[in-house]
Amino acid sequence: MTSKDRTARPLGLALALAACDPPTLLRHGVPGMLVAAVACAFAWWAAPAVVRRPVRATTGLRGRLAHHRNTVLAAGTVLLAALHHPGPWTAAVYTALLLAHLLLTDARAAGPPGLCQLRGRLAPVAAATGAAAVLALALLPTTVDGWAPLLAVLALTATAATVALTLRGPTGGR
Repeated sequence: MTSKDRTARPLGLALALAACDPPTLLRHGVPGMLVAAVACAFAWWAAPAVVRRPVRATTGLRGRLAHHRNTVLAAGTVLLAALHHPGPWTAAVYTALLLAHLLLTDARAAGPPGLCQLRGRLAPVAAATGAAAVLALALLPTTVDGWAPLLAVLALTATAATVALTLRGPTGGR
């Protein structure tokens, strides 16, 4: 195991376990433990940062999964955590672990400039502030009265548009 794996893998395992909501794992019995085991096995494989990206696009599912495994780990744990409706403390721990994982993998994937940016204070403080704002908004009590459904639809639409534009990539004049 390389030194990069020594920090990324335990962080990925902790992220996967927090997403499984440990206090409720025992209530779900064997199925809950099986989901946690699969999430941890995937996290062990996917947590180390993908530093060298292949130049050619991979067409197979396994190749694309290996290429984007850090993103799949982050998105999968967010989905898993959302399905469990964790309590405030578990959500706060999960948010901190997700933030640490994203900062670590992004800095390592970017190489020396990314590590230099991580050592500075602006990027980590901005990321922590954004994560804290999202966590605070997620923990607010919601009702179906008023503007909540419209705001939820607008947020989902904006997120879907952003993902679509990101996956589409650069186009035009080259």
